[in-house]
Amino acid sequence: MLDSMQIQLSGALVKNAGAISWSDVDAREAALIGRCVTGDDAACSELVAAHQRTVFNLALHLLGDPAEALDISQEVFLRVFRTLSRFRGQSALRTWIYRIVVNQVRNRQRWWRRRRRADIISLDDHLKHCGDLEATHE
Repeated sequence: MLDSMQIQLSGALVKNAGAISWSDVDAREAALIGRCVTGDDAACSELVAAHQRTVFNLALHLLGDPAEALDISQEVFLRVFRTLSRFRGQSALRTWIYRIVVNQVRNRQRWWRRRRRADIISLDDHLKHCGDLEATHE
């Protein structure tokens, strides 16, 4: 007879790791958040390690630029740690972090649009300030 912790699949024995319930995940997440809020560096590193790849990939997908995605990722985690004490737990921490990514990306895109618009000079304004180009016969 097989041990209760082992399952036979296709002739091979596989150890049953057991299911993790949502309440266990929530309790673990709450404990991690609590440790981060108190300033536990190990907990903060654990939170970053758990979410950094997905944060970067989402930012990269939305921005299309790896350097910008890396910059946004850093800003996201700064924002997470600044505001983590106000996390209400009405959603999963992962969902809350991803929403921060989307908001940071939108802010960055607005900033780029404003900057590009400020850099655009109308041809009429340029001609008023600099005069017309001289015609050459070449």
